[in-house]
Amino acid sequence: MTPPVRKVRILETLTVIPITDKDGNPYKAYKGDGNYCYDIYVGANGKWTGDVITRFAANRPDFDPNAKMTPDGMPLLMRIRGGDMLAIEDGDEGGGRKIMRVVKFSKGKIVLAAHMEAGALKARDADKEDPFKYKTASPAGLQKLRARIVHVDPAGRVFDPGTSN
Repeated sequence: MTPPVRKVRILETLTVIPITDKDGNPYKAYKGDGNYCYDIYVGANGKWTGDVITRFAANRPDFDPNAKMTPDGMPLLMRIRGGDMLAIEDGDEGGGRKIMRVVKFSKGKIVLAAHMEAGALKARDADKEDPFKYKTASPAGLQKLRARIVHVDPAGRVFDPGTSN
């Protein structure tokens, strides 16, 4: 008969970014996960591409939050952050302009939800009655959707650079 298990220790192995002093000795470390933004620019082939900027990189002294060019010299089309609002022209779902909110992003993948969707979206995924679906796109997919950042004021008015408002 085996004795009962009273304690279990779960260890999470982390990949950390060491910070060193002038002598090269590490004196602290940062957990480098968490994304700040997705920089979208036109690649050499004419398609939109991009780079994910980590929160750690965005807090470095050499990071310029107002940059109009990527470090490689490519003109920046837009900088997408979590919670930003995008206008897309979605021909697959009835056409016309749709306002979407950036839920999350990772390399090559931007997850969007309709602007009026809120709450526990993951719990709603299991509900078969709810028609809600996330929309996922790559930077090149955003180009096909004619995506652009829009601004919404506190009164709910949408300022869309792609229309004459």
